[in-house]
Amino acid sequence: MITLFKNLRYIAVLIAFSLCFGTFKGFSVCIPFMVKPFGFDSSDLAVLGVGPIIGGLIGSILVNRLVRKLKSLKPLVVIL
Repeated sequence: MITLFKNLRYIAVLIAFSLCFGTFKGFSVCIPFMVKPFGFDSSDLAVLGVGPIIGGLIGSILVNRLVRKLKSLKPLVVIL
C-alpha cells in the first residue's frame, strides 16, 4: 500500500479521480436544496440526479469515437 503512494502516476490518477468524484458527490448533495423551493418531489430529484450520469456516458462514447477518428488524444486534451 505504501509503495502506491510513492508512484507519481498513481497519485496523479488518484487526484484526478478524487476531484471528479468529489464534484459529482457535492452536486448530488446540493440538488435537493436547490430544487426544493420549486416544489419538486423525490421522483423528480431521481430523474435530475440521473441526468449527469447519462451525460457522462454519452460524452465518454463521443470522446472515444473522436479519439479513434483522430488517432490521437492530444488534440482533444488541448480543445477540452
